[in-house]
Amino acid sequence: MNKKHQQALEVVASVLDHWLPHKIQYDELPALSVAISYKGKILYSKGFGYADVEKKVEATPATKYRVASMSKMFTAIALMQLQEKKKLNINDRVSKYVPWFNAKSKVGDLSKITIRQLLSHTSGLIRDGHGDQWETDHFPKLLKEDVGSNSIIYKNPAKFKYSNHGYAILGEVIQAVSGLPYNSYVQKFVIDPLGLKNTSPDFTGEKNNLAKGYTRKMSTKEMQSFEHVSTHAYSPATGFISTAEDIAKVLDFLNSKKSNRTLSAKSKQLMRSRTPAGEKDEAYGLGLQMNRVSKRWVMGHSGGFAGFISEAAFHPESELTVVVLSNRLGANPHSIAMSTFGFFFRVMGKSTNAQKVKNPSRYEGVYRGRWGDTVVIAFPNHLIRFSVAANRPDMSPSVLIEKSSDTFVIKEDNRYASVGEEALFSEIKDGKAQVFSVSGAPLHRV
Repeated sequence: MNKKHQQALEVVASVLDHWLPHKIQYDELPALSVAISYKGKILYSKGFGYADVEKKVEATPATKYRVASMSKMFTAIALMQLQEKKKLNINDRVSKYVPWFNAKSKVGDLSKITIRQLLSHTSGLIRDGHGDQWETDHFPKLLKEDVGSNSIIYKNPAKFKYSNHGYAILGEVIQAVSGLPYNSYVQKFVIDPLGLKNTSPDFTGEKNNLAKGYTRKMSTKEMQSFEHVSTHAYSPATGFISTAEDIAKVLDFLNSKKSNRTLSAKSKQLMRSRTPAGEKDEAYGLGLQMNRVSKRWVMGHSGGFAGFISEAAFHPESELTVVVLSNRLGANPHSIAMSTFGFFFRVMGKSTNAQKVKNPSRYEGVYRGRWGDTVVIAFPNHLIRFSVAANRPDMSPSVLIEKSSDTFVIKEDNRYASVGEEALFSEIKDGKAQVFSVSGAPLHRV
């Protein structure tokens, strides 16, 4: 590991350790589980809060979550496998394998939609069929009766249009081509070969280490938990259950430039390729979402299920993977994951030649004042501070440069803050500053 990467990973770990125990309280989240891997090796894996609030079961690296649309990564891997086995070609029309997928309308013709278009969400297909599964949890067992002339919204492949329904149809393709039920195929040829001991394609009634999922914050209602349900035909789009570490393994596999029995390097590269329908800072490959962070592309997938929101991504060049899983609607793991990348890139972009902060552990911590809680973290050559409540603290943290012992000058901040002023640390106890003062206002270590 080179020096810059090591420094960046140390900063990232410090940020998460200080920030997340307080962030989940600010956002009223039951739990988070986080895994970070570097070059295929898990370096950080922790749980915060409660997987089961009522029973006070703490979240751990072994906690399982409904990872929802991350299921699409597994479906894409399965289809790329079948292409390598020459059982299909992703440029084939879906109707070649699913004959009943053939309705026509004034907008378009389902029989002309290709596997690739469903994989990349450029088919124009309706997002979720015509059922009410996202409100009632009654997921369809059969898709044929919910496919017709009103299933296509845009003429394909005119634009990106996200479709869970499309990925459910891809499950039908996998079943038709392989001769196995979708869940059986991905278990045998994807989950097991990747060594994912805590991953399953759908809920089967097993609740061991499975977190409860909770309702969003509502002014007129106390937080309640959802019942776990099976997703049936929607398993290829949203059924999967997994842990942060297992999802990190999947992303590390997709980022690897090596071929193996599960999938070739060429197929993985194709999955990582952005489709023409991508936006400036967002795009989609084949089963992979893509976002730009600090002018760099990261890729993976988010997920949203009743009681669960998740985010996972990897940066191909640095081989850094970040996974954040949560168990309450309204959570924002996307911001936590993107902030983690942002802080990593921020360290990577700073010079290591400047004077180092003396005794950085003396200052790191969370400090509380009337206006909120502030996190102070040591970078290689300075300190940063940001609000615990911030969603993207990596984008504009306050930068503190050491002037003398326990005295720093604020060099960067928003223009309404205290740029150019001194920040003082005082009341040292057991080697730790107990008070952090800016503009004369004292904040006390939590």
